[in-house]
Amino acid sequence: LRRGEGGACGLLAFDEAHRVKNVGETMVVEGGEDTQQSRGSGGSRAGICGLELQRLCPGAAVLYASATGATELKHIAYMERLGLWGAGRPHASFDDLRAAIESGGLAAMELLAMTMRAEGMLSCRSLSFRGAGFRLMDVPLEGPLLN
Repeated sequence: LRRGEGGACGLLAFDEAHRVKNVGETMVVEGGEDTQQSRGSGGSRAGICGLELQRLCPGAAVLYASATGATELKHIAYMERLGLWGAGRPHASFDDLRAAIESGGLAAMELLAMTMRAEGMLSCRSLSFRGAGFRLMDVPLEGPLLN
């Protein structure tokens, strides 16, 4: 990051982003534009720090990279920069989005995933095992391998 006019700018790359997923049940932003502080209940240190870093660097682009998908909607609460909620979106807060998705069930979750793919927020890849082979072998363990 480099300090520029209006705050730090550059790229915040969250590799293994799923490790930041626990921001707690709620993250409340208090104060004005210059005095924002976050307060969460039950969040992990990594989750809260990741969220605060994003908020402290409003001019920085953010990349979330993870091979682990979100199994629950609350696992994407730290992804504020995706623009799924907030000003100009149908849901004012993450809690509003979560309530709407939970009331819509599986169909709403699928619609959210389709929206994320269509808007370039989500790219899913899988490994191909084409041409791969395997064989079972008995390998005797000796010496230090036994410990």
